[in-house]
Amino acid sequence: FSLLCGTLLMRTQGQCAGLTARQCFEHYLNAGSDETQNRPQAENDRAMASYARILFNDRDYEGALSYYRHLALRHEQHQGYQLNEAVCLTNLKRYDEALKILYRLNYAESDNQNVNRVLAWTLTGSHKYEQALKLFDTLLSVEQPEPDDLLNAAYCHWFFALQSVPGSERSQHISDAVTLFRRYAGQASVTFDPVKEFLDHEKELLADHGIPPVEVRLMIDQL
Repeated sequence: FSLLCGTLLMRTQGQCAGLTARQCFEHYLNAGSDETQNRPQAENDRAMASYARILFNDRDYEGALSYYRHLALRHEQHQGYQLNEAVCLTNLKRYDEALKILYRLNYAESDNQNVNRVLAWTLTGSHKYEQALKLFDTLLSVEQPEPDDLLNAAYCHWFFALQSVPGSERSQHISDAVTLFRRYAGQASVTFDPVKEFLDHEKELLADHGIPPVEVRLMIDQL
């Protein structure tokens, strides 16, 4: 019953018998051994995957990681679990661990854009900007790039310009960042407020990459 309710509530965002989807899956996964020992393994795995997604959406990346890692070890050929494990690690800023997984996935399937997308952002997080930009160039070469690729590539150009590049090349990367931020802002599916983005939502990200307040203000003025 708990598994069925949890699955339905993930679609409706409501409650079942006063319980949220998260509580339903917690009840299912924390049941006593007498109840769980005869369950089909596929059913348990489906519950763990759903619960991990809920934890991730709630920004409980550590909790989600433990379930995705368990699933990845159980299903070594399931690339999705490994990729989700890497995404959790990236959100926890455990970039070296994430890169080990992502390099392996990239080696196995170099044209998988979902892997390349996560790899590009993880490389950005670990200050490997040149490697990241090569991947972003590929991701943005399609006719209609994903909005998040435009945004993440903009950040990567900005960080690279201020941390690693002198002179005219720095100016070019700043210009590229401005162009990409503007392209992202022009997407019908997004709402982009540079002040809220830089001074609220991504304040920690900018600090991690050494972007001083004066450069934040200059970027806002250009957008």
